[in-house]
Amino acid sequence: MNERPIDVVAPPMAGHLHPILGIGVAIAERSRRPVRVISTEAARASIEAAGLTAVTVLHGQDAAVERIANPSQRVRGNPRRLLAQLRENLALMAGFSTDIKALYAQEPPELALVDFTVPVAGFAAREVGARWWTSLPSPCVLETRVGPPSYLGGLTPATNHFTSVGQATLRASVRTFKRAAVRLNRKTLAPLGITRPFRPDGSEVIYSDERIWALGLEELEFERSWPDSLRWAGPVLYTPPQATPPPSTPLPGPTTEPLTSLSGHEQRVLITFGTQLPDYKRQVLAAVIELAKLEPHTGFVFSEGSNGTVLSPVKPLPPNLVVVPTVSYRDLSRYDLVVHHGGAGVMYSALEAAVPTIVHPVDYDQFDSAARLSFHGLAERVDKLSHLPAAVQRALNSQAMQRGHAQRRRFAELVTATSGAATVAEAVVAETG
Repeated sequence: MNERPIDVVAPPMAGHLHPILGIGVAIAERSRRPVRVISTEAARASIEAAGLTAVTVLHGQDAAVERIANPSQRVRGNPRRLLAQLRENLALMAGFSTDIKALYAQEPPELALVDFTVPVAGFAAREVGARWWTSLPSPCVLETRVGPPSYLGGLTPATNHFTSVGQATLRASVRTFKRAAVRLNRKTLAPLGITRPFRPDGSEVIYSDERIWALGLEELEFERSWPDSLRWAGPVLYTPPQATPPPSTPLPGPTTEPLTSLSGHEQRVLITFGTQLPDYKRQVLAAVIELAKLEPHTGFVFSEGSNGTVLSPVKPLPPNLVVVPTVSYRDLSRYDLVVHHGGAGVMYSALEAAVPTIVHPVDYDQFDSAARLSFHGLAERVDKLSHLPAAVQRALNSQAMQRGHAQRRRFAELVTATSGAATVAEAVVAETG
């Protein structure tokens, strides 16, 4: 008798896809059941490079997915922009739901592990009697009844009665906004299975009420009232093998081993801001060009995060700056300083490497991640781009490099002591056979 498969589902963006792939690989190594990865065509190369079976949905819609992932301006916590993005996303989710329901009508899974951004896959699994678990790479986004709410600029724990009342008011405002968003979009949401934002127990309907896998460290989070369904798995630091070599870049410097050309420099700094918001990264690159001129004895590597789509600088590059399409987060320990945006993947990779870090959040939950890193003494938080060059110059001071060393080592040990992919995979095997 054929075994029903285990499905892992995610959008094609690396921050969501890569953790799901890491878990999928771990399940495939342990389970007798087949493993399918459901995403869009843009994810196929990465899925197959990981040795897994790709099932694609939203055919011909990758450009639309990319527009939502890379909006023309930063969304942050702006209610108007959030609603506009929600409406664009709902149009795609209708197609996603249709495609996955058609798949499940023919080949239902035993269990679907679904990234939190595509809950319609979980609803579809439940409709055919399959189990639905949520994968949550950024636990800080989960709404709770205690603690600072997320998506509001990166709040830290309340320190007195007034800030406690203020945060309680903000939590209530967030819930009101979500209720209003569902009412305003009820005609579109209802066919997707969303008629209300919250269950009677107060939990959000877009997360599984059976199991939410938090792919992070509880020690990094603030004290909050987590739902009963949440389990801490630990970070999933997985990057699929490169399916094809990256295209060469016309910019000066190598594309595969940037540190080779910087071996004569006293210190080496990596600047990486993920795969989104290319227009903003051009601004960052312009600032880094000027910084490199001020620090000629320091070597700088700037990662476009664009898989070869060059962010052409407006000025020639100084000799101590190399621009590359992508970098491996497994190499972060080779740098003296890492500057990043607060994405979950690079954040936990930097923690694992125990490398001095500056975090410059750009959008979404990155401000909340930055708040946690700064609160725990693991990074310097810099919100304004104009302040970033001075922060890098301060951090390059030898004494500044030593500050926080013990705390960085502690968190590095916490990261290396866990394997989020193995934890989830073992639970899948134990509960599905």
